[in-house]
Amino acid sequence: MVLDRKVEEHAVLTDCTMDNIQNPSFEEVGRTLIKQAPRGWTVNSNTTWWGVNQGGGNEDPAATDGNFIFGVWDNNVLSASISQSVRNLPSGKYTLTVDIHASGRIAEARLGNQRLFANDLSALMREQFVTCGTGDNYPMQTLTLGFTQDSDGSPLTIGVATDGAPRQTWFKIDNFRLYAVA
Repeated sequence: MVLDRKVEEHAVLTDCTMDNIQNPSFEEVGRTLIKQAPRGWTVNSNTTWWGVNQGGGNEDPAATDGNFIFGVWDNNVLSASISQSVRNLPSGKYTLTVDIHASGRIAEARLGNQRLFANDLSALMREQFVTCGTGDNYPMQTLTLGFTQDSDGSPLTIGVATDGAPRQTWFKIDNFRLYAVA
């Protein structure tokens, strides 16, 4: 697997999300899940709170696809991740995206190493966004990772992880998308 830093300006993107990612926007169960992994996903988190909840309201950004979002939170500095194995992905170039939020409510206390990953490749939120926002309702932003799948059906694990925040462990995500690049 090879990291592709830039999608060519005139590249044609074909959405192949629904053929490869189960429950990309955490809508399948249709209800709040506290400390329960969404269908199709694996969660590794020892944070005080993690799960699926409705986006919007006082403490969350709005969902960008459907009504539900996934998130983690703890007042301490911990690590957390959500991931999914993608099977039978043909070789080729791909772009993986997710809408993410990790507001800097208290002098960017939550901004650490929030990242989108595909196997050992990753895209850091702090390297792609000018600002992480200033409140819990700040809109999600789209984080992008380009990569090349070297051979048909090679194992691929995708997801979001965080660690290294100055004061709190936090992210909210929605709307994973996978595009084949031609």
